[in-house]
Amino acid sequence: LASLPGRYIFNVLSDRVLPQRLLGVSQAVQALGVVLLAAADSLEGFVLYVVAYGSTFGAPGGLIASVRAQHFGRRHFGAIAALQGYAALAAAALGPLLAGWLYDRTASYRFIFAVAAILYALSAAAMLATPRPKGLMPREEDSASCDSECMRKSRLTRTAKCDM
Repeated sequence: LASLPGRYIFNVLSDRVLPQRLLGVSQAVQALGVVLLAAADSLEGFVLYVVAYGSTFGAPGGLIASVRAQHFGRRHFGAIAALQGYAALAAAALGPLLAGWLYDRTASYRFIFAVAAILYALSAAAMLATPRPKGLMPREEDSASCDSECMRKSRLTRTAKCDM
């Protein structure tokens, strides 16, 4: 339930902001959410976790597909999605087993929460550090550079390509 507003907001924003940036932001907020859960020692702390993590929980679904399409195109989309799906399936299958095993050994989930937060943070950093795919036209925030780029490259006035 907490993820519904975030799903809508990230979907609307993905038409205006590069989905790769949004995915990086959502992963960073999820890292924060896991840290909040690990530190929660009251109902208020748990509510903070639900708000932070839940607000971005549904965002990666659509954003990952969009980023994959922008970076790899349609030709290899299915094969890459399948490979990513196998990795996600393995993590989903083994993660709870590993978390349970670690809990049995340490009587705490703190280490596994720390690992999850670090993985989310690394994912966010990778998304934010990866350059824009070649051939992807700039978004609205870069419209001035788009105009000059189109005029410089094609020596034409603003074309439909720059309206993307």
